[in-house]
Amino acid sequence: MFGYVKVCKPELLIKEYEQYKAVYCTLCKRIGRRYGVIARLSLSYDFTFLALLQMSVTGDCGGYKQGRCVYNPLKKCAYCCGAQAQFDLTAAAEVIAVYYKMCDSVDDESGVKRLFYRIIRAIFARQHRKSAEAYPDIEQIFKRFYERQTEVQFSRNSSIDAACEPTADAMAELFESVGIGDSNRRILYRLGYCVGKWIYLADAFDDIDNDRRTGNFNPLIDTDRDEVQALMNTCSCEAGLAMELLPHEGYYGIMKNILFFGLPEQARIIKEKSERK
Repeated sequence: MFGYVKVCKPELLIKEYEQYKAVYCTLCKRIGRRYGVIARLSLSYDFTFLALLQMSVTGDCGGYKQGRCVYNPLKKCAYCCGAQAQFDLTAAAEVIAVYYKMCDSVDDESGVKRLFYRIIRAIFARQHRKSAEAYPDIEQIFKRFYERQTEVQFSRNSSIDAACEPTADAMAELFESVGIGDSNRRILYRLGYCVGKWIYLADAFDDIDNDRRTGNFNPLIDTDRDEVQALMNTCSCEAGLAMELLPHEGYYGIMKNILFFGLPEQARIIKEKSERK
């Protein structure tokens, strides 16, 4: 479910790429500070996008400072000085989302893989409780997502749109929650819905061959790969159009890169990977 929402580096300005890395590293650091070193393993590009979005909406970054990476003390990284509340919310959302992703994986897998995901879920149980207590609204968003996604998977007769709906609605509600004012929230809801639908399609597209072998539910198994790629590109384009309605400030350039270049590039990579199997 996670890790597909990336920048297209060749299309980024050097300054923008350095800012993107700073946000990514700051989120990593904040997750570790709030939930422990192991929780840093939950870090993903998808929630880096949420952090960028929040700071663009609130206009709060606070500049940058140099620091050492906990995983590589010899390496210097740039970190955001401000936006503590925004990073705290994003860190909590990341941990909660990963916990429910592990629950979903336990349901899907069997044998050694199921045992592995059970262990990971158990490791994240304490961090999940802490984040859920601090952000009960986000906990409810992902709890509903998991319940609805489980229902879709066990029905095994859903259309592609119906299968995408739980993830799309969860991201829509999450993005909407960081908005300011009714108009802003409506735009963010649409943006989150399109990004969430794209994420589900990316994950399902990437798993087609594995799900065909294991018999797991996947609404894309019998769908032409070109059609899936086209559907993903439609979602990313609509997300980009929604973002165009937001003020063109903060990290707008980076987010524009992700939606108009990064997501189509990832769709192409997933399609080519699928065709090689």
